[in-house]
Amino acid sequence: AGINNNSAGTCNIDVAAPQGDAYRNEIRSVAAYTVRVGSSNFVCTGQLVNNFRQDSTPYFLTANHCGATASSSNSVVLYWNLQRATCGSGDGSLNQTQSGSVFRASDATADFTLLQLNAAPSASFNVHFAGFDASGSAPQSGAAIHHPQGDVKKISLYSTTSFSMSVSIDGRDTDAWAVRWAQ
Repeated sequence: AGINNNSAGTCNIDVAAPQGDAYRNEIRSVAAYTVRVGSSNFVCTGQLVNNFRQDSTPYFLTANHCGATASSSNSVVLYWNLQRATCGSGDGSLNQTQSGSVFRASDATADFTLLQLNAAPSASFNVHFAGFDASGSAPQSGAAIHHPQGDVKKISLYSTTSFSMSVSIDGRDTDAWAVRWAQ
């Protein structure tokens, strides 16, 4: 799958839809990206995340299965604001890009990779640093913002309290939050 190819399933909701209104800042933290692994380019999604110091270090969180590693992280090309201006029609713009990152951490079992971008995104891109909650309290509702199959940005929502689920990460049992998608 390529970038901006209108390949997401019809059940996916454009972030321009009213369902995205409560998440406008978080939507600005998400980017599609490509990474070169061997002789192939892979398309995936990630988000710009803040750290505990809130010092605007440009950390980018993505899934481990996307293929960004210490040897491929410099090939990362990010596409910010790849989304429709109105719900259901048009293409997203590929004009807001940046390249290169440094691999910082990953875990295949937990399916995460943390990259540090070579530079902060341009101020003209109006990106947002996503936050996080380390309190341990069960989220009551929320959203996943992503680029399914490289398509323009979409949003999925859950509106019931998440629940603890036992999983194995790096060979040790732990708990993680599970959700039931509503939209």
